Amino acid sequence: MPLPLLLTTAPTMKTSWPEFDSIASRLKGSRALTEMARVIANALEVDVCSIYTMNRVANELVLAATMGLSQSSVGRIRMTPDEGLVGLVAQELQPVLVEDAAGHPRFRYFESAGEDPFLSFFGVPLLHQGQLCGVLVVQTAERRDLHELWASVATAAIRIAEAVSQATLPA
Repeated sequence: MPLPLLLTTAPTMKTSWPEFDSIASRLKGSRALTEMARVIANALEVDVCSIYTMNRVANELVLAATMGLSQSSVGRIRMTPDEGLVGLVAQELQPVLVEDAAGHPRFRYFESAGEDPFLSFFGVPLLHQGQLCGVLVVQTAERRDLHELWASVATAAIRIAEAVSQATLPA
């Protein structure tokens, strides 16, 4: 069941992400996204935060930044919108919450990412002016209901979509 993009009973946000303004003014492109992923992972106390950008020419999602997965997989992990849980978020343009990602029929395993220990998955589409520009993903090693992070992740996704839309990232 798809989740609504806005909830009227969203949990209290842990942060309003003021750090993003500072990051955007100091860093550009993939370095800014990597720093945003670090800030999100630390603030939300999750094991992984990854940002995928949409390459419209190739019609694929590209891992552009991560905190928690292997840094060598950045730029190398690519999938079309009909592949994996990240692709499901992009395809449906809706958040996807899964407590056991590997058990989901759309799960796609990337050995090079080092994602073996991560169970819970929460992906949110990055939308700018109604267009998909990527997917924000948070993951945890323990099975966890990530609904509690709803408002914070949704707010971060809005800010990251702005940064992605303004950045020139390598394809």
